[in-house]
Amino acid sequence: MICQLVLRAPAAHRQTAAAAARRTLASVAATRLSVPAHNHYRVVVVGAGTAGLAVAHQLGEVLKGDKLAIVDPSPVHYNQPLWTFVGAGIKPFADSVRPTAHLIPSSFQWLPHAVARIDPTNQHVHLADRGTLSYDYLVVAPGLTLRWDKISGLAEAIADPAESGVVSNYHADAVQSTWPAIQALKKGTALFTMPSTPIKCAGAPQKIAYLAEEHWRQNGGHVAVTYLAGGPKLFAIDKYAAALTDVCKARGIETRLGHELVAVDASNRTATFRHAADDEDVKLQYDLLHVTPQMAAPAFLADSQLTDAAGTARSRRYLRSATRRRCPRPRRAPVAVANILAHMSGKALPARYDGYTSCPLVTGRKSLILAEFSGFTAQPMETFPVDQAVERASMFHLTAHVLPEVYWHGLVDRGWWKGPKPVREWFAKWTTAGDKVEKVAA
Repeated sequence: MICQLVLRAPAAHRQTAAAAARRTLASVAATRLSVPAHNHYRVVVVGAGTAGLAVAHQLGEVLKGDKLAIVDPSPVHYNQPLWTFVGAGIKPFADSVRPTAHLIPSSFQWLPHAVARIDPTNQHVHLADRGTLSYDYLVVAPGLTLRWDKISGLAEAIADPAESGVVSNYHADAVQSTWPAIQALKKGTALFTMPSTPIKCAGAPQKIAYLAEEHWRQNGGHVAVTYLAGGPKLFAIDKYAAALTDVCKARGIETRLGHELVAVDASNRTATFRHAADDEDVKLQYDLLHVTPQMAAPAFLADSQLTDAAGTARSRRYLRSATRRRCPRPRRAPVAVANILAHMSGKALPARYDGYTSCPLVTGRKSLILAEFSGFTAQPMETFPVDQAVERASMFHLTAHVLPEVYWHGLVDRGWWKGPKPVREWFAKWTTAGDKVEKVAA
């Protein structure tokens, strides 16, 4: 089953978010929210997250005369990469949220309903409460579900962080408890976890560990920091894993690989980990526990026969469905859009996703390792003519201050940002092939 967890947000946020949601829904209800009697669409996009909005904006620019719909029940959209900064007290939570209605392309009708089932054979999307949509083309970008229930005791612990000492940067309510918990801890033990299963932003679990350690070190705290990952490596790409290993050693952060969190006993402040090497359980005491939960596709997607897409991000069986996980990687959106438009015109599918992935690894309030690589080859695909495995203040500024503006105004609001490839190619024109400009100001 999918675990639905309601957490207690701070009162001010609850009131502000609720009021904004009511205003948003009321202002557009008459024209954009209801499912019309004639409910066939040229394109249906499921999900108004990063990927769904990017695809919708890019398609909407071309298909202005067609009937288009985007389906998502959430009245607000979150810029989740900002939650690392929120959890570290660098940015306010309000910077990470916008009303969904303000981001929907004008060419799309927003249907704020949950999806119950997708029937690709008959080209239908069944909504949980408002009937059925039919489509010519379907883009599926619903995001990942947080599976708090996969770890015994976690759902109860994360719901009461003040009592349990358990926090997480992966939920809109929970992230607002992370920084107060870090500030309150003056001495003791802090554990930061990473599951072995795929998650959104694989660097985020350790980014908050670096930021918390820096705060305690600079403010006279005496906190032992341990990072525990269920997988066998600190980071998937060897070049950046080596750099991060050096960061941990220099700061005295203990790393334990092959340690999967399986249970939380909040009353005794104890976390249980399964050690992959011997399949034995290891119990550790904590004063603060930052948990990255396991994640999974929504049930309706797992049951839809659309989850085996590869290569062109197109379902192998259903030619008019493009299936995408929600992830803030804008390079995937233009691939899906180009192939959908080509298929509409009866042409061969021209675009291929090259695996480009970006993971800005924040290591401090003025330092960051900008990991860029291919998820297919596990080789670096760096944009700038410097060694990006080096901690740099310039990369922190880019990630903390420039990229959020690109996100809000170039990706989910207009859709013109399609990734850094043009920037990388521009640098390549004046950089000798294979060389790096080593003396660039950090």
